[in-house]
This record gives sequence, structure tokens and C-alpha cells, in this order.
Amino acid sequence: MSAIYMAVRWLDFAVICVYVLGLTGIGLRFARRQTSTERYFTAKRTVPFWAVGTSFLTAMVTSVTFIAFPGAAYAKDWSLLIPGFLLIGVLLVVGLTIIPFYRRTVRMSAFEYFGKRFGRPTRVYASLAFTLAHFSKMGLVFYLLALTVHSMTGWSMDQTIVISGLLTLLYTLKGGFEAVIWTEVLQGIVLWSGTVWVLIIYGFFWYLQRCTSVWSVV
Repeated sequence: MSAIYMAVRWLDFAVICVYVLGLTGIGLRFARRQTSTERYFTAKRTVPFWAVGTSFLTAMVTSVTFIAFPGAAYAKDWSLLIPGFLLIGVLLVVGLTIIPFYRRTVRMSAFEYFGKRFGRPTRVYASLAFTLAHFSKMGLVFYLLALTVHSMTGWSMDQTIVISGLLTLLYTLKGGFEAVIWTEVLQGIVLWSGTVWVLIIYGFFWYLQRCTSVWSVV
């Protein structure tokens, strides 16, 4: 434990613990509301639109977006960032065509609709393909998260992956759709407020440096 505290200050450690335990607590708080399958998967369609939008936006920003893409852009070029710029157009198409169809025709999940429209084999195949694809993606996401935490704190990468994975599974499985939405809203608030704060500080020091250089010339 002493090596950990040497690598990360007490305040930083406390912030990380409060943040992680807060996310878990919010997720578990919604576990008591899960009284039916419809409630678990759709929250009975009572979640505000702004919370759903914030959740989607936050879910699209992962450790791959924050670490891998900027690193590749710095090392080579911006080619990997192009899909991110195209995302705006894709969201417009989805919002105008797919979401109205989904709300009108699909009940709880796209896989349920596949089963009714194309049969059970298609439903099983689509569900397995989606699950396997996202499991492989989440492996990279957790690895980059652990790599970043390890570089800053010296914590074990294996332990970081296991603990963060278990806590995420705990509150998502127990809390259902509502837990996922509101924990991602909190993550979005932390993410974007931190981004704005960093830009403000960077802008202040850039302005200060610029003014200092002008004054030195004068």
C-alpha cells in the first residue's frame, strides 16, 4: 500500500474512490425499481430525453477516443479521427429514420424484433454477434483504461481491469437501463466539465504567456 500512496496523493486516491463508489451506488439505487422485464430494459420509457442524449454522447467517448486516437494522431496523422467527424451525420440519419421506426415498431430490443420478423435463428445470431463484438471492444477499452491508470499511479493493470470490470457489471446488471443512463449522465458531467475547466486553465496560461512576452519586448 505504501507504494500506491507514494505514486498517488491521498486527495487523488479519495477522489477516485468517491467517484467509483458513487457510480456504483447510483447504479444499485435503481435495482429496487426493477420489477418487470419492461422496466429493466426500457425504464417504462420515463427517462428524460436530455438524459438519454447525454448518455449516448458519453458512451461514445471511451478510452479509445481519449487515448488511442490522439496518440495515433500525434504519431502519424488524423485519419483515425475521421469517423468521429462523420458521427454527426450518422446521428442525424439515425434520429430521423431509425429511432422513429424503433419507437413505433420495436418493443424492448432490436433482437426481439429480429425474432418476430426473421425467426429465432436470426435473433440468436444477431444477439451473439453483437455480444462478441462488444466484448472484444470492451477488452481494448479496459486495457487502455488500466494502462493509463498504471502510468499515473503505478497500480497493477490486472487489478484495475478486474475491479473496474466487476463494479461495472454489478451496477449495470442490478440496475438495468436506468442505472446505465444515469451513471453515464454523471460521467458526462464529470467529463465535459473537466474538459471545459482544462481549456479555461490552458487559455489563461496561454494568454498570460502571450502578455508576458509582449511586456518583455516593450
